[in-house]
Amino acid sequence: LFQSIKPTSQLDIYTTSSGQSWIDTANAQPVADNVIALVLIPSRASAEEARLGPLVTEFKYDSRLNASDRPQPVTAHQLPPFCATYLIAIDEDSATRLDKGSAAPTAIAQALSEKFKDLSQLEDDLRDLITELRDAGVVARVFSIRLPMRESKWSEF
Repeated sequence: LFQSIKPTSQLDIYTTSSGQSWIDTANAQPVADNVIALVLIPSRASAEEARLGPLVTEFKYDSRLNASDRPQPVTAHQLPPFCATYLIAIDEDSATRLDKGSAAPTAIAQALSEKFKDLSQLEDDLRDLITELRDAGVVARVFSIRLPMRESKWSEF
């Protein structure tokens, strides 16, 4: 897992139309080894707001969606209040055993295929992924946390 930090003044995400990646790999720094998946899900601020239903129904968040509607949705041009984060990593022994070059190991690629396509199946996907990896002799672990997005400024109340 790599982190790439670019000064705001140098962000060209909205001006790059040549098909270039907006992530600058020259400034990328490793932050974790043996990460096979990172799942980020925008979520509501509190359990009280959860009664309004999920913030998203797919594995994507687009703050521009319906932003021109009047009244605007609370998500218009805003970060979500929280981000549910799931990081799936394998142990070093498994990674060493599976390392065959730059391509994803077959056992991991097969275990990840058809996963994380339907948000309502998230818990099943995580459980099935760990089971499939374990059956292939790969030791894996899921780390999860619900991170507040301090820059978020919206409320549904």
